[in-house]
This record gives sequence, structure tokens and C-alpha cells, in this order.
Amino acid sequence: PEGVPLRGATIPYMLSMQQAGQQQFMQFQNTRMADLLQQANMLTEMIGIMQHMYGLMQQMVATTHNMVATTREMQETTAELRDNMANFEDFFRPIRNYLYWEPHCYNIPLCWSVRSIFDLFDSVDQVAEKLDKMVLNLDQLDLLMPQIIAQFPEMIAIMQSMRTMMLTMHSTMEGVFGQMNTSNENPTAMGKAFDSSQNDDSFFIPPDVFENRDFKRVMDIFISPDGKSTRLLILQKGDPASPEGISRVDAIKTAAEESLKGTPLEGSKIYLTGTAAITKDMVTGSRYDLMIAVVAAICLIFIVMLIMTRSLVAALTIVGTVLVSLGAAFG
Repeated sequence: PEGVPLRGATIPYMLSMQQAGQQQFMQFQNTRMADLLQQANMLTEMIGIMQHMYGLMQQMVATTHNMVATTREMQETTAELRDNMANFEDFFRPIRNYLYWEPHCYNIPLCWSVRSIFDLFDSVDQVAEKLDKMVLNLDQLDLLMPQIIAQFPEMIAIMQSMRTMMLTMHSTMEGVFGQMNTSNENPTAMGKAFDSSQNDDSFFIPPDVFENRDFKRVMDIFISPDGKSTRLLILQKGDPASPEGISRVDAIKTAAEESLKGTPLEGSKIYLTGTAAITKDMVTGSRYDLMIAVVAAICLIFIVMLIMTRSLVAALTIVGTVLVSLGAAFG
């Protein structure tokens, strides 16, 4: 209605605004890239810690293996000690039975001390049993520790591969973002240029606009209910009823027909109305009316003269004389 394209409705402007929005997100993406580099540095520290742990675990496996061997030797020594003490106990078993039978042994120091020695023999046997179980657990530990330490090189290799991929991705994305920053520099320049030029060759209206109540009211004014015709308002500079305004009618219609060429609306019918068009129709109609009146008057004069003179030549001469006189009078 205003005669100029809607501000911010051209396709180049919208493309520029999309680039502008993307430019706003670039700072967050650059921050995430910096975090990725920090993660790679932390992963490097973790790899160093894992390698140090791998060295310590190797020492721990060797120490555990030596401890298992020492424990086995201690098991054999304890078993030999238990057997020797059992032989000694078998020889003095009658005395032991007497000491355990004596109800007042607790009050006799010598009796209680000798009885405690026999209790010690039982404790040695319990120690030997516990030591056998501990040796079994240590043997199992001696088998598991090498399997655990064998996983460390694979874990370190995987972490090194992850670190390499992180650094590669950071390097690649850093270059991509740098190129995007360069290409998106001053992204709104194209949109502003198209808005300033008021070029209406291309525009875009989102579907949501057609649900707007105000836009629907305007559509009812400018678009027919069946959607097959539309109305455009043209404002002329100056008086549209003047000869200059009337002369623009054909030019406007021709421009409208030319603008439809190469579009789906090519061949559509164009109608023009308004002060200039109505005045032009009135001027054209009055010109044709004048021509009809002149021709009718000449014919009437010719018929009257033909009846009065009863001569075709005389009638033509009289009519011709009148026409020449009128022509001479108008110059």
C-alpha cells in the first residue's frame, strides 16, 4: 500500500539476518573449542598419571609374587613346626589329659602354666590352617594382578588415541570457525543494502503472517475471496486528471504486463481504474462521440442537399465546400 517493499521482507535481508544470528553463536562455539583443548590437556595429564600407575603396578606385581613365595615358605615352616609340636604333644598327652581333668589347675601356677603351653600347641594348629587359606588367596591374587596390569597398556593407548582425535578435531574446527568468522564479517551489509535500494524483485512472507488478524483484514481488501484476483494501489505524482496523468495510464498498464512475463501469472488480465483511467476513458469517448457526430452531420447535410438539388455532383460540391470552409476556419 505504501508503494515500497516491506522493510526486512526481502530474501537477501533474511539470509543476512540468519548469518547475523549464526555470528552471535560463534562466540559460544569458540568457547566450547577452548574447553575441548582444555579437555585434551587434562587427558594428557591423565595419561601421565596412568603411565606412572602402570610402573607402580608392575612393581606391585613383582612384590606380590615375592610375597606369595615368602608366604609359601612360611607355610611350609609353620606346617613343620606344627608337626614337631604335635609329636611333642603326643608324648605328653597323658599329662595334658590330667591337667585338663584337674579342677583346681587354675589355682596351681605350675599346672596352669603347663596347660597354657598345650593351649599354645592348639593355636599353632589354627595359625597353620589360616595360613593355608591365606596362601590360596595370595595365589589367586598372584594370578589376577598380571591380568590387571595387562589392561593398562590398552587403556593408555585408547586415551592417547582419544587425545589425538580431540586435538585433530580442535585443529580442524578452529580452522573452520576462523573461515566462518572471515566470511561472516559484517553479515547484515547485504540485507541493509537491499532494504535501502527498495528492490522488490524478491521477498518472503512466513506462513505465520497469514494467520495474523490484521493481515487477514488487509487480504480481504486487496485479494478476492477466490484468490484469483488482486488489487494494487498506484499513487501518481501530481494531478491524475491532468494530461500528464492521463498519459501515464497506458504506460502503467504496459509496465504491469511486462512485469508478469516469465511468471506463473503471465497472460493474466489487467484492469486499471481511478481518476486518471476514468478521465482517459471520458476523453477517448468524447473524441469518438465527436467523430460520430461530425460524420453523421456530414451525411445528413449530404442527404438533404441531394434531395433538394436532385444532383449527386451538386450535393458533393456543397458538402465539400462546407468541409473546406470548416477546415479553413480551424486553421
